[in-house]
Amino acid sequence: MNIDDIAKSWLLDPTSVKVFQHTSDVLVDYVSYLMVTVGVVAISTRVLATLNSGDLLCMLLSVEVDNQTVVDLGPYSAGGTIGIINYANSERACIRRLFSIFMEYLPFILLLQTLTLIVVDKFSFKIPKVSRKVERFHAHIVENAFVGHDPDVAEDITDPTTSTDAICRLRQRREICASLQESSTIHHVYIGKNLFKIVLVAGLVALNASHGLLHIEDQVLCEVSVNDIPKIHLQQGTLHFQCRGQRVEFLFICLWSQVFLLLLHGVLSLIALLWSVEFRPVAKLLSKIDQDRQSLNQPQIVRSSGEDFLFLFDFLAHSYDLESTLRVLTHSDEVFHAICKPNLLLEHDVHVEEDKVEIKWREAEIDHWLKNRKKSSSWMRNVTIDSYEVTIFPAETVNHSQTISSNTGSIYAACFRDLSGGKTEYVITIACKVGSSRMKGEKVVTHLAPRGPEKPRNGMLKDHGPTHVDIQWVPPKGDFTKYVLLVDRISVDVSPIRNAPDNPVVLRDASASSERTIIDDVTQVNHFEYYLSSKLCEYCIHGLKPSECYRIQLGTKTGRVLTRQFIRDDVITQPNEVPGLEILQIGHHSCLVQWNPLESSPILKGYQVEVLTHDGREHRTVAVSKVQNTFKVTDLEPNSDYFINLSGISALRDLKAIGHPVQESMTTLAYPPTDLRVKDSTPVSIRLKWNAPLGLTGNHRAKYSLVVISPSIPSFSLTRSIEGKTEMLISKLPQPCHKYKVSLQTRIATPNGNELTCVAVELWCCSLPRAPIKFSVTNSPPKIVFKAARDRDLVDRCRIKWSCQEPELEENEETMVDLDPVSEFGEFILPNLSPDVTYHFLISAICSSLGVESKALPGKVVFNASTNLVSIP
Repeated sequence: MNIDDIAKSWLLDPTSVKVFQHTSDVLVDYVSYLMVTVGVVAISTRVLATLNSGDLLCMLLSVEVDNQTVVDLGPYSAGGTIGIINYANSERACIRRLFSIFMEYLPFILLLQTLTLIVVDKFSFKIPKVSRKVERFHAHIVENAFVGHDPDVAEDITDPTTSTDAICRLRQRREICASLQESSTIHHVYIGKNLFKIVLVAGLVALNASHGLLHIEDQVLCEVSVNDIPKIHLQQGTLHFQCRGQRVEFLFICLWSQVFLLLLHGVLSLIALLWSVEFRPVAKLLSKIDQDRQSLNQPQIVRSSGEDFLFLFDFLAHSYDLESTLRVLTHSDEVFHAICKPNLLLEHDVHVEEDKVEIKWREAEIDHWLKNRKKSSSWMRNVTIDSYEVTIFPAETVNHSQTISSNTGSIYAACFRDLSGGKTEYVITIACKVGSSRMKGEKVVTHLAPRGPEKPRNGMLKDHGPTHVDIQWVPPKGDFTKYVLLVDRISVDVSPIRNAPDNPVVLRDASASSERTIIDDVTQVNHFEYYLSSKLCEYCIHGLKPSECYRIQLGTKTGRVLTRQFIRDDVITQPNEVPGLEILQIGHHSCLVQWNPLESSPILKGYQVEVLTHDGREHRTVAVSKVQNTFKVTDLEPNSDYFINLSGISALRDLKAIGHPVQESMTTLAYPPTDLRVKDSTPVSIRLKWNAPLGLTGNHRAKYSLVVISPSIPSFSLTRSIEGKTEMLISKLPQPCHKYKVSLQTRIATPNGNELTCVAVELWCCSLPRAPIKFSVTNSPPKIVFKAARDRDLVDRCRIKWSCQEPELEENEETMVDLDPVSEFGEFILPNLSPDVTYHFLISAICSSLGVESKALPGKVVFNASTNLVSIP
């Protein structure tokens, strides 16, 4: 193997290394080719030019023997001139007079410098630790992405959890990437190599330039000593030559060419060093995004501690393009996958129906960043998110892929219709396209939603009790696996669902899948979940607690996806029966209801006191707080039959449950008759009248009993009974002008057959005295005379009223006349009367002790002015 072959073996890189080179590294290789060429040409020229003649061209000038110049060659053989000159051409002393050691061995030094740079440049990727990492990275990631298995095709339409090839590729990528993410060997070796090359080039350039600037004389004089040979009587002498170097100008051309190539090599190494520090596209992109996150007070990107991973991808981006590199990077690194994947929330952005699936997403972080930074970052102007590609597998229709332009806004949507649904599992992948490269997308695996049951018109609640609830529903159309029944005991801070839709579309899955949840705003105390047969249409839920609120939700399920047509209803179990019901303090319009309180419950709001009339009609319904155990029922009708129903009330907002009532009957007290009064009376009879008891209706039967006695007549007692009437005549009284005690007793029969006895009503009344009789007139002096009745001993006064008939002389007079206890007659002296005027008199007897007055005795008189006499007309 010659020098050229050795140089080529170092200059030619394997395929795995060629990918991870900067342009300057490639140019360095070509510069190294030129430097090798310069060295080889210099050596070849030197060898060919000096192979037979030496490094110098010398001319013999003279021969000196014993310090005297001789003619011709003197003692030396005349035939040895050519040999003497050839000896001088290779004489070390003569060469040193013209060339330095550096210039003497310049071709070999130039080639040695070139080989040194080549070794330094290529040794970095010859290190086993570096070369093995680069080879594995190239073989399993770069070749698979650009030449072999495309991860988009290999993984988007297959299930990685069941494909052995996908699992193998995934594990290999993770192993290689994890090793590179924790390592910085390649990065540090590359930077160290370029730094060392720059320093080495600087030293070599200084060395070469310093020798290249030295002056070399064109001609020099050289002396060669000849030793004496006593055996042949040859004396010692000195040969004088004039010498010049061969191909001196060519050597300087090679030297300065080497200097130029070294400078070019150093500049290219400096460019590579600057690129590796400041101008790496992938690392710079990640750094810019991280800086923007910090300015917006967002979480920083969690970066690995090593540099090799991104460093190799920076080389890859330089060798291919940034778009293709980002595509491979998103399949290899979760950080870049998170930056380049669409922003998707499974709970809100995936809407699954029975025959279609609609998915929404927000722009990827890199899309948002590129739109905002495109104008300010010139190096990123050619990198754009052109569109988002959405694919579905299996493809049941022609429309299995959609491309959405990225310029339509920040929120995007795609919909796949006319799908079979059922038990088919669909894989939806959303990926952004940077240029023509498709990034690794966000994958959603889901079933379509089965159809849900229907709620009956009267609701799901069929019947309920304190410990059970019977529900009913209408089975859905279509096939499904089973029913899912959720029962949640909810507390008082739960929002109502009466006005909420029946079908909340919310995705839930502990493994980030697509199962819906039904419990949205419930503070759970107890949760029951039942899986029911698909053949049922009603179900009885047992084991519930009395006076509790439960949210019942029913839906169908296929796979891990619940129907979007859930039906739900809130029900409240009935409270237990209220113990110890008693009715106390029954009055005319009220009564007191008393009971033992129920066990406390968060939704036990109180008790319902229901008052029913005798025929079962509702009279009054009152809700009582749960802290009370008594209630006074008012506004009742007297002497009426009522039923008191008492039941517990459980309520939660607009939900209400009333327990089974406990019933007691009662009858209000009856009022006695009112306004017992004397309607009319005579000396021997009294007509009494009263008002019927309050609340008496046509459904009641009232019986009245009157008892009449007289304190002054102990032997007198009179009893009368009457039904339905409120007036009675008491006749055949023993004596006029006597005081009598009347007692009215009432018994009322209610419609339900209960009999009430009212409090007796008493009245003191008197029979009237007899009216005066025998009205007469006398004139000496003018007076009227009348006779009192037989009960004279009780009548002690009389009332006399008179008036005239003439309007202009109209007079109304009244006076009281005391009767003489010993006389049967009473008289009244007439006052001055107007002449020829008729005066009318009314005379009544008064019993002052009893306060009664008899009927009036009428009479009239006329005063005749001509006769001056009073007469009865």
